[in-house]
Amino acid sequence: PQLLFKRDAMVHDTHTADVVFSNNGCYYFWLTKEYTNHFSVSLYDNITNQKIFNYIEAARPYVAFSPNNKLIACACHKDIHVYDIENLKTNNSGYLAKYRCYDPLFCTFVDDVNVLVVRGNKSIEIWNFESKNVETIYTSDTDILDVLYKDNLLVFVTSSQQIRVLDTQYKLIIARLDWSNQVRLLSFSH
Repeated sequence: PQLLFKRDAMVHDTHTADVVFSNNGCYYFWLTKEYTNHFSVSLYDNITNQKIFNYIEAARPYVAFSPNNKLIACACHKDIHVYDIENLKTNNSGYLAKYRCYDPLFCTFVDDVNVLVVRGNKSIEIWNFESKNVETIYTSDTDILDVLYKDNLLVFVTSSQQIRVLDTQYKLIIARLDWSNQVRLLSFSH
């Protein structure tokens, strides 16, 4: 194996919380947990290794890249923001839209204009940031704890140890599994 690059935290009490790459590998988010229990979110150009964007959140944020690798979505606390990467790179201002959803648990892009949102109040929504329309596509009986999304399939785990697979295109639950213990991790096979 060949190490391509290494990025070190500058502060002793800073720890990497997550790394998220764009679909084409040109960009990545580096999330670090600071000694103050805040999270730093940094967007880097993976080709030049230059920092494009950085902000601090008081809780763990969720970030996602659009399928065309041109947009990013950042969710934390009460808002989900969408930014244009090229405008961030050229003039440090790529803000496109904001959705006030109060308790985002998870966000990802369905396509280049729709963002899938899982809220802590048990609802799963699709937000079109161009038209500003929000559609609830599923409401769970119990709290949603963990989420995985790929190719229009959303797999989620509830606090009652239920695993559900939701087809987000047709808004239907297509698989159900009741588990005897708390599920800790979800993953797709290839």
